[in-house]
Amino acid sequence: MIDAIAGISSLTETLTAAQASATGAPNGAAFLATLEREFAKVNTDVTAAETSLQQLASGEPVELHSVMITLEQARIGVQTMIQVRNRMVEAYQDLTRMQI
Repeated sequence: MIDAIAGISSLTETLTAAQASATGAPNGAAFLATLEREFAKVNTDVTAAETSLQQLASGEPVELHSVMITLEQARIGVQTMIQVRNRMVEAYQDLTRMQI
């Protein structure tokens, strides 16, 4: 029981540190690293979907439902990245329209 309480206190310290860094100055490098990581993940998902689709088309023994799940994951990832791009373009356009 005491060990569980010690685990909670370490989580509280982690959350406090995360909140402190979140309320500080914006960190462009961290944002860029997050975007790069997500783009790489979407690229990996799309590559996996293409590979599984090619295996299915060539007659290799693959399960149809796993191919469909892989394709859907790739589609959702691409749509999410498109929406992120659209939001970033809108934010940039808002900044360029601001009067100084």
